[in-house]
Amino acid sequence: MLSTDKKKFKNNPYIKRYLASDKIITKFVDLEQLKMNNPKLLDIIKNGWIGIDDYALLVDLPSDGTSRGYVTLNKLEIRKAKACFKELQKITKMLKDIM
Repeated sequence: MLSTDKKKFKNNPYIKRYLASDKIITKFVDLEQLKMNNPKLLDIIKNGWIGIDDYALLVDLPSDGTSRGYVTLNKLEIRKAKACFKELQKITKMLKDIM
C-alpha cells in the first residue's frame, strides 16, 4: 500500500470505525499481489461480499442507487465463495498492522 493510500484510508470514517472496534476483524489483501498470484479468485469475488455462512451468501453490488446487493442460497456459489475466502485468508494482513 502506498503512503498516499494509507493517508486516504486512515481518514476514511468507515475504516476508522472498523479499526476502533474490538468486534470487527479488519484485514487487507494487496490487489496487485492477488492479481499476480491468484487472479482466478477475482472472478469469484467480483464486487465483493457482505457476508457468508453455510446457508447464504450476501453479494455486494456496485453502488448505482438501486440496491446494495443481493442474497443467494445457491449452494455452489456459497461453496465457491467460502473456498475463495479461505484462500484469501492465506495472504491477508491485519489492517491495523499496515496502517
